[in-house]
Parts: sequence; structure tokens; C-alpha cells
Amino acid sequence: CWFWFRGEQAKMAWLDLEGVSKVFPGGTVAVRGLNLAVAKKELLVLLGPSGCGKTTVTLGLLAALRRRGLHVAPFKVGPDYIDPGLPRLAAGEISHNLDGWMCGEQEVRTLFNRATSGAAVSLVEGVMGLFDGAS
Repeated sequence: CWFWFRGEQAKMAWLDLEGVSKVFPGGTVAVRGLNLAVAKKELLVLLGPSGCGKTTVTLGLLAALRRRGLHVAPFKVGPDYIDPGLPRLAAGEISHNLDGWMCGEQEVRTLFNRATSGAAVSLVEGVMGLFDGAS
């Protein structure tokens, strides 16, 4: 996931997590002992293989930023039209899908700029299928 801080609200946008863990019922460990510090105006990129907890961390970040009273603009990237419901629940805001293949570059830029205009933080999650349809 990536996230951007924007405007005057960025002065409040910082996050410090220590020892974050998430274990699902049945014992599946999604995240264990995550330590993360994000400064204002800092770009964060989480990378990892499928199943390593990126979405879980993303949803936790969205919820934590929302609890701080920040207006967060959540996004998904690629051909995933079901998952945007989870970021919407965590952030309390509509999660837009930035699908360059379906919408084209200009529409993705327009959507991103429109949806982030009043947000303190923009969080973009996923790139599964980023190059789907590319030749």
C-alpha cells in the first residue's frame, strides 16, 4: 500500500505502531510484531508476497487514522471490485478502484485528484493485476 499526506491536515498525520499483531480465529497469523513509524509527508510502501498481511495492515492503518479524526481517502488498484468494501468500512469513506486498464490513465488521475481533495491522507492498496491486459 502507499499513502500520501496532503494539505494543512498533514500536520496531524503521523502514525507510530509498536508490536501490532493480528491472529484470526483458528490460529492463522496475519501480522506478528509489526513496528511502523510514519512521519508526515512521508511515502510508505508495503511489499510482500500474497498472504503476508498487507491488506490486514492496510485496514489497520485506515482504522487507526480514522480514530485520530483524519479524513482518509482509501483506494484499491487493479481488477478487484469486491475488496474495496473492507477499506470503506475501516476508513468510513468510499474506497475507489484505480483501474488503469478499465478507466485509462486520465480517468484514474481525475478520480484520484477528486477523491483526495479534502483528505489528510490517501492510502492506495494493491497492485494485483497491475499489468493485466498489458502487452
